[in-house]
Amino acid sequence: MRQEDAKVAEQLPVLYCGVRLTRKTLPNRRRLDDGLTVEIAKQLQTNVDSLQLGKKLFDRSEPTVAKVRAAMAAVTNWFRNPEHTLPWPEPGVRLLLREKKWLDEKFVILSQELLVGDYLRVAYFDGKQVSEELLSPEDAAKRVQNSLTVWQTEMMRRISNLQQAAREMADSMPELVERQRQRLGRAFREADYMFNPRDLADVEISFPLLQPDPALAAIDPATFQAERARFQKAYEESVALEKQRLAEELVVALSGLSRALSDRRSFRGHELIAAQERGDTTHVVYLRNGEVVEEDVPTEIARVEIVGEAAPRRVHRSTALKLYHAMQAVQARRQELGIGSESLDNAVASLEGLLRSYTAEGLLQQAKTSVNDRNSIATRCALAAAQLLESPELAPRRAIIRRRWQASQEEASCDQ
Repeated sequence: MRQEDAKVAEQLPVLYCGVRLTRKTLPNRRRLDDGLTVEIAKQLQTNVDSLQLGKKLFDRSEPTVAKVRAAMAAVTNWFRNPEHTLPWPEPGVRLLLREKKWLDEKFVILSQELLVGDYLRVAYFDGKQVSEELLSPEDAAKRVQNSLTVWQTEMMRRISNLQQAAREMADSMPELVERQRQRLGRAFREADYMFNPRDLADVEISFPLLQPDPALAAIDPATFQAERARFQKAYEESVALEKQRLAEELVVALSGLSRALSDRRSFRGHELIAAQERGDTTHVVYLRNGEVVEEDVPTEIARVEIVGEAAPRRVHRSTALKLYHAMQAVQARRQELGIGSESLDNAVASLEGLLRSYTAEGLLQQAKTSVNDRNSIATRCALAAAQLLESPELAPRRAIIRRRWQASQEEASCDQ
C-alpha cells in the first residue's frame, strides 16, 4: 500500500464510525418438489440428479410485492450511499461519516462563527460552485447538520416507507397467495407463503466499535497490539475498496459513453469506436475481446474493412451525466480524504479538458452535430477507460469488467 493511503487509513477512525444494517429478505425462489422434478426428468429423459429446478414465488407485476422490493432496495442503497459511507471488509458493515457538515443538502466547506451579531458564516458547495450565507443561530441550528444526523434521518424515513409497504403486502396476502396458486398450478405449496410480510420491516441499525478495546492494553498488551494491527489492516482495505469503486465507476461511465457515441459499424468483425481519415491512412479505434485497439491502416483498405452504414446513436443525457458524476466522485474523495492514485489522477487529468469544454448537454449537442468531435470524444473515453482498466486498483475485477464492457453492446444507453 502507498504511504499516502496508509495515512488516509489512519484518519478514518477519527472521521468515521462503524454502522451495521441487519434486515430480513423477501422470499423469492424455492426449489420444485422432488415429485415434480422426477416427473420433468422423465419427460426430458435425463438423470434427476442433473436437474435443479426452481420457481418464483411472486409475479413481478404484483403491486404490493413490487412496492416492498423497491422500499427494501431504497434502504440498502442509502446504507451504501458513497457520499456518506465507505466500504468495510466485513459484510453488512460500512464506515459512516460523522463530522462532515451539510447545509440543507449542500456540502459545507467552511463553518465560521462571526463576532458581530453572533452570525455563522457558512461556505458550501452545491455541486457546481461555492457560495456563502450568513445564518442566525436559530437558522444554523435548523439547517446545518452533521453527516451522521443527515444519514440517520433519511434512513429512518426510508425504513418508515418500508414499514408502510410491508403492512400493505400483509393486508393483501390472502388475495396474493390465491393468485400465486392459480399461476403456479401444481408447483404451488402453501408452506412457501407461511411468513408475515410485516417482519420484512424489522430493520436494525447499530454502530459497532471498529477499534480495539482499550481495556486490552492493560490486560494483555500483545493481544491489544494484534487487534490494533488487525483493525489498521481493515481500514487500509477500506481505502483499497473505495479506490476500486471509484475506478470501476469511472471505467463503466467512460466505456458507456464511448459505446453510445459509436456508429454501429464494425472493423474486421469487431465493434468500431471511431475512424478518422488522415489522407492516405485512416486511424481506426475498435474493441477487440474487451480491449481497445488503435491502428493506422491504408485508407483504401479501411474503406473495405469498415463494414456497415454509419448511424450515430442518440445518446441519453444520463449517459453523459454518468461520466460527470464519476469524475466528481473521484475529485471529492481526493479533496476530502486524499484518496487517489496515479491511475485515477491520470484518467481525471486526461479528461479535464474535455469536461471543461462541454457541459453534459453541450457534449451531447457537439456529438450530434460534428462527426469529428464525436469520433474524438469516443476515442478519448475508450482509451482512458482501457488505460484505467489496467490499473492496480481494478486487478481483482479486471476480467469481470472487461466481460461487461464486451457484452454491453446491446445494453448501451441509447435510443434505437
